[in-house]
Amino acid sequence: LLACQALGNVVGTTSTGTGAKPLGEELQVHISAANLRDHLEAAMKDIIFVEQAELQIDFVRQPAPIPIAPVPFEVRVDQEVGYKLKSRFMLPFSVWQNGQKTFESQVYAKAKLLKEVWVVTERIQPNRPVGMDMLTIEMRDVLATSGQPLTIAPQLPEYTARYSVMPGRILLQHHVRRRPVYQRGDIIEAIYQRGALRIALKAECLDAAAPGSTVRLRNPNTKKQINGYVHEDKSVTIL
Repeated sequence: LLACQALGNVVGTTSTGTGAKPLGEELQVHISAANLRDHLEAAMKDIIFVEQAELQIDFVRQPAPIPIAPVPFEVRVDQEVGYKLKSRFMLPFSVWQNGQKTFESQVYAKAKLLKEVWVVTERIQPNRPVGMDMLTIEMRDVLATSGQPLTIAPQLPEYTARYSVMPGRILLQHHVRRRPVYQRGDIIEAIYQRGALRIALKAECLDAAAPGSTVRLRNPNTKKQINGYVHEDKSVTIL
């Protein structure tokens, strides 16, 4: 369990006038909805870490103030909640004071995970090259996307669009594919290496292949089929 502590940052109730508590009875204070939101957001940030991203938590429906004793408290959420993070989700939590659980409930929460992503500025046509002149970098909520955003890099690799992508959309990994550096039928040099043994072999590509992908190869002499991996520098290693 991860927790967020507070030292009396609560809304107090009065004990004067009609209905005043008897002398010696402990005064009651309340955790406001805004205070609870801040503590839940801090606790969730301890669970979920995404590099260069900002997590924001809010309520779909405002919860009622939580009555507690006027002593320091902790708001805890279970670590498993991080695996269920969505744009809208049920967030169970508990309040602890002096090492004891004093309150337990759940709230209907909404979340945003803001991160810098590539955003399309002009329509990208299928099977056409994708260049940086078609994109801009914006801070967007990646929880609201239907796929994994394309990784931002100083230099955009050579991509070709798989589908049409309209302006304003986040560019996702499944929208593009790397441009092949080898075509079916190309004769290339593939490296076989096991320990100190290193052999360069001629091989025929049986598929088009891009950097970062595996490719089927065939030995022109033996006709034996093997698999290779294409590196970023276009070298090919036999698997």
